[in-house]
Amino acid sequence: MVFFYERRKRMSSESAAKTKKTKKMKMPHIYVLLISITIICAAASWFLPAGEFERALSDAGREMVVPGTYHVIESTPVGFFTLVQSIYNGTVDAAGVIFFVFISYASIGLIIASGAFNGLVASMLRILKGSARAIIIPVFITLIGCASSTIGVFE
Repeated sequence: MVFFYERRKRMSSESAAKTKKTKKMKMPHIYVLLISITIICAAASWFLPAGEFERALSDAGREMVVPGTYHVIESTPVGFFTLVQSIYNGTVDAAGVIFFVFISYASIGLIIASGAFNGLVASMLRILKGSARAIIIPVFITLIGCASSTIGVFE
């Protein structure tokens, strides 16, 4: 009996060692990623040369880049206070989209929390039997397509 206990104990310690070796790297928080990318871009503005292309209006009235017209312009490196201020200015400039996303998420969350969406899917499954259930996905794709083209759900 002791032999089986020792063998089981040894096997469990070996499996524990294997799980410790296969520890995966966790993704950092999204704010850490965003701030890191912002800092890297600000630092790059200090050593990458600034430049621009000339632009011209196309026949369709769109402003297009003229190929082969790249030239270097005066560099304007981004400092610390400009970096912090750009985060605030970007949030203010995108306030309409941010507000729309919050309202859309709250509306969808309310529909799901109230059980209306689950009820819709359950009633469609009750009505459609057998192979007719395959039509559920195209119906939802059509509904989402109509919503995004009329009320701007694509945001």
